[in-house]
Amino acid sequence: MNEPQTFRVDRFLSLTGQEFINYVEPFVNMQAGLMPQDVYEPLRSELARMDDAHVVYTIEICMRLNPLDFVDDAVNYLSHTDAAVCCAAYNSINSFSSTSMRHDVVAKIAATPIVDLFTNDVRTGEWIRIGTNAVFIRDLLAKFTPKADTLT
Repeated sequence: MNEPQTFRVDRFLSLTGQEFINYVEPFVNMQAGLMPQDVYEPLRSELARMDDAHVVYTIEICMRLNPLDFVDDAVNYLSHTDAAVCCAAYNSINSFSSTSMRHDVVAKIAATPIVDLFTNDVRTGEWIRIGTNAVFIRDLLAKFTPKADTLT
């Protein structure tokens, strides 16, 4: 039987393509408990220099490891034009507890600009527009903004 491997930031950052997917998928899907807490800061510090595929997984990993701290960073990616990155940010923020959401983060979500979202066409590889991030922002604000009847 294979022993589970330990997640290594240097390996995560060095891989690309299918080799990258094969490495990271078991950690985010089946071995999330094997993700050591000490990878949080190195991943977070490299985030601005990563390609979109690495950003998608880093958002997911960092939100699992330190959601209270990372949620503010995740909001920045709601206005990313790559649909996969924007979706990863939305999904990770949406999984956050509404009772734990800070008011400053909700205000930051509300201030997020509406942008067009793009992805590669599966047939041609061409970069195509598939919509905007407006629904994501609207849904998050609906979830995290206190209802008027609960304020009294």
